[in-house]
Amino acid sequence: MKLTIIGRDDCPYCTLAVDMAKKLPIDHEYIKVDREPSNPLRQFLISQSLTSVPQVFVREHGRSAHLGGWTEFNNWAMTKYAKQLDMFDAV
Repeated sequence: MKLTIIGRDDCPYCTLAVDMAKKLPIDHEYIKVDREPSNPLRQFLISQSLTSVPQVFVREHGRSAHLGGWTEFNNWAMTKYAKQLDMFDAV
């Protein structure tokens, strides 16, 4: 399983998503997208009606799925990895 987080450096929710991903026992990558309208990644997001960041995708068993933004990703992580995340809160 691998997470891909698309975000911007000036986005506090992107920072939260990356920090959460670091706590999970799965690989992740962060891809920075700029505000330039001609950026191909930005054009892809817009074509999918994704106009905010972060946008989080998960790839597992050769299939990719869009988890959503920070709220959806946080809910997914808290549900799927609750025990691992409890260990971080206990420290």
